[in-house]
Amino acid sequence: MLTPKVVGGAGRLDGPQSYVRSESLVFTNDSYSGKKALLSVKSAQAGKPALMANEVDISYDLKRGFAEFKREEGSKSTIDLPYTDFRSSLSEGRWDFKKKQVILRASRSDSVKSYFASTLPEQKGLKFRAGSAIYDLAKYKLQANNVHHIAIADSWVLPDSGRVVVLPGGRFQQMKNARVVMDSVTKFHKLYLGDLVLKSRYEFEGQAKYTFKYANGDSVALTFSDFRPDSAGGRLLADAGGKKKGGFLKSRKTGDVPTSGNISLTGAAKVQANDNFNLAPRIGYQGEVTLNSQRRGLAFQGEVKLNFNKNKSGAEWVPMLDTINPKSIAIQFENPKGEDGAPLTAGLLMSDEAPGVYPLYFGSPVNTTDYPIFKVDGTLRYDAKAGRYSLSRADLADPNQYEGAALTFDEASRRLGWRGPFNPISSEKNFTITGAAVGTGAPDSAAYRMQAMLGFDIVMPLKGVETMAANIVKLTKSAGEAIGGNPNDLFNIGQLGGNQAAKSFADHKMGAAPDALQKLSPKFLRTLVINHVDLRWNAHERAWYSVGRIGLGGVGKQPFNALMNGMLEIKRVEGQDYVELYLEPSPGYFYYFRYEKGVFVTQSLDEQYNYAISSKAKYDYSTALEYGAFLGALDEVETFRTRFRRTYFNESASETMARRKATAAAEERLAQEKAAQEEAAAAAAEAKKNKKRKPDEAASDDTNAFGEPPMEAASKKKKKKDNDPYGDGVITPAAAEPAKKPKKKKDNDPFAESDVPPVAPAPKKSAPAPVAPAPAVAKPAPAAGAKPAADSLKATAPATSVEAPAAAPVEAPVKKQKADMPDPTGEPGIEPDRKSKKKKKKGEEDPFGDS
Repeated sequence: MLTPKVVGGAGRLDGPQSYVRSESLVFTNDSYSGKKALLSVKSAQAGKPALMANEVDISYDLKRGFAEFKREEGSKSTIDLPYTDFRSSLSEGRWDFKKKQVILRASRSDSVKSYFASTLPEQKGLKFRAGSAIYDLAKYKLQANNVHHIAIADSWVLPDSGRVVVLPGGRFQQMKNARVVMDSVTKFHKLYLGDLVLKSRYEFEGQAKYTFKYANGDSVALTFSDFRPDSAGGRLLADAGGKKKGGFLKSRKTGDVPTSGNISLTGAAKVQANDNFNLAPRIGYQGEVTLNSQRRGLAFQGEVKLNFNKNKSGAEWVPMLDTINPKSIAIQFENPKGEDGAPLTAGLLMSDEAPGVYPLYFGSPVNTTDYPIFKVDGTLRYDAKAGRYSLSRADLADPNQYEGAALTFDEASRRLGWRGPFNPISSEKNFTITGAAVGTGAPDSAAYRMQAMLGFDIVMPLKGVETMAANIVKLTKSAGEAIGGNPNDLFNIGQLGGNQAAKSFADHKMGAAPDALQKLSPKFLRTLVINHVDLRWNAHERAWYSVGRIGLGGVGKQPFNALMNGMLEIKRVEGQDYVELYLEPSPGYFYYFRYEKGVFVTQSLDEQYNYAISSKAKYDYSTALEYGAFLGALDEVETFRTRFRRTYFNESASETMARRKATAAAEERLAQEKAAQEEAAAAAAEAKKNKKRKPDEAASDDTNAFGEPPMEAASKKKKKKDNDPYGDGVITPAAAEPAKKPKKKKDNDPFAESDVPPVAPAPKKSAPAPVAPAPAVAKPAPAAGAKPAADSLKATAPATSVEAPAAAPVEAPVKKQKADMPDPTGEPGIEPDRKSKKKKKKGEEDPFGDS
């Protein structure tokens, strides 16, 4: 086309700054234009254009010094920027010749479809949407504007003021004050003040701030860096580095580049101890913190410290690996260990030093001799609304969970609460206390109290346990119930007997008596079980002492549910455990137990119980070199009662005197009642005996050498033996030889082995002659009847107390001793032990044997 003012046609225009090719070029005096043209802006390097646009309409204004271009309608061509290794889908641009820059923009209809996309394989398809851009032809620098976000993996990077700068070679200029949203859908994590450099579609470098918000509204800033795809996503990226195939924004083949939904983004932060960072108000942390765009909360791999004490003592750094949601803190602490691999303890410890009891929150004991009376581990939780921490393996909100240790700490009052196992003394095989307790404490003032249930396993004569149980049954018929009136009972039952035992106890029918403890679980088969024990800590005495009445839950195999007066003191002095227990089943009637320096001492007003203990004692407890069960003195009981009340309840001297008078009166009343009962029993036995006698024998006034009714029973059994000195009083001439034969059949003759010669018969109404030999046989009983310690003491723990030994082995030595000694508490008439008789035969030369 050629006119006076216009020249046109198809062709190419190759100038110093650009190259244009079009099927329809039109030239005027100071401009030219073209349709469906190719525009290539030249650079300093031949063959590598600074910008290239295809299928565009171009218009050069030579007078004003610019050129404009716009993509043809319906075309999907792009604008390539080879120096920045990016291409754009912006639809039009304006090239300023003087400023040497190209302003790219999108038409109104294409504003939501205008992208910049990287052509570098290592950037794995990085792209972002922009409304406009400025391309510097001198520096080959691209500044994209109106950029809302850049998708990195499944997250968004939001540049400050919407500007993104790409340098030659596809390098991104560092973005200041950028924000990061992870991920783009759930938005679990939001970072700010980021200084970031984009690296690829799945990675960027730099750091950004993260606000860690506590549940109470407080917050702290963490600085995250080292942003990268997670380890699973890294494997998916292995095959994503190939070159693109097809046009701009065309979909890739499966496996070329993973979708954002497949790849999550992670970041890491480093926390130092001097940063004073806390997971919660009193939970310090140091170590690494990581976030994952597809997981709520942060993951912590480092060490945590519980700063519950004022001076932050009593705790050490504990390794942890857990994901934390600051709105619901839950940290696992099961069997924790320190940096050196040594176990760390949480709970309450007993020490020989003041204040005696102190808490530990996963630390090491202050002294090597300190031992835990309560231990706990599990999951640490923080209830921000209540301001309370809890530590337990079990879910404390579960109403059917009674077993297991649990510790709580109230942030405002700084008070402790606990429930679970309670071990008041160190391990001792012959005397152990297995306990459970629900308690509270104020460590700052060393004030502790608890309601406890204690099981005593004591190595002592089994006969003593059985005698005590039978007597207490009579004394507590009208006693009040001690178990079931307090909700804490269920936790103590569950801890000692198991969770099922507590559930069974809780499920008993309304109005019906609950099952006995021993029926709920065999774990309650112990020497002694007491409950409803209100224990308090006295820091000055460094002792636990009871307040109020004490409940009795069992004695051996005999169940009880009886509340009674009592006193309990447990203390530790210079590494030695001291335990004193006083129980009063009825006014004036008591059982006293003491354990000190490895020896068990007991006393009561039950003569049969006392005899069961003393008859097995091998030596005196004051000189004992090993464990043994011994009978104490009555004045020791009163000494304990007085000291206990004066020490812990400030009992005055006048109050002590009044109490002693009342106690003496009660004991006297009991003695009178017992004497009356014995007299009535003797009268009944005598009446029964006289009823069976012949008329001429009923008038006889025959009695035994000691005037005791039980001897009548022995005489009755030997009545038919005419050579029995306690028979009918007649001795036959042939007494010596026949006497040996009955001894083999009847071993219950109290003088079977005696060397005392027979005494001539006395008149019917006079006392029998064998009174004189009595002193000669009074001493040998303990020595001749004694057995080794292993045989004389029977443990009454569950493993050994299920079946009582046969009557003969236990009673024989006792009964023979009673027959030989004028003991008012004796039990004559019982068959002696054959082994004891054999020992006496061999010891005829023993000065302490039988005379």
